[in-house]
Amino acid sequence: MTADPAFTAGSPEPLFTDPLVAWDTALSYDVMPDGESFIVVRQLPGDQPARELRLVLDWFTELERLAPRRAGG
Repeated sequence: MTADPAFTAGSPEPLFTDPLVAWDTALSYDVMPDGESFIVVRQLPGDQPARELRLVLDWFTELERLAPRRAGG
């Protein structure tokens, strides 16, 4: 890759070669704030893809219901 006098792209190279990286989602990796490393979602051998998503709305109320505060605490 060069940028002077104009940008010229080089040959594409894979970023990750780990076979356990979960490429089945668009958000399987992200660049860390340092700009030098990545955080990657990996699927362990034998894991099944998730088939449900649980969304809890107003979770402070749900937390209070499940674990009420003790008197005086």
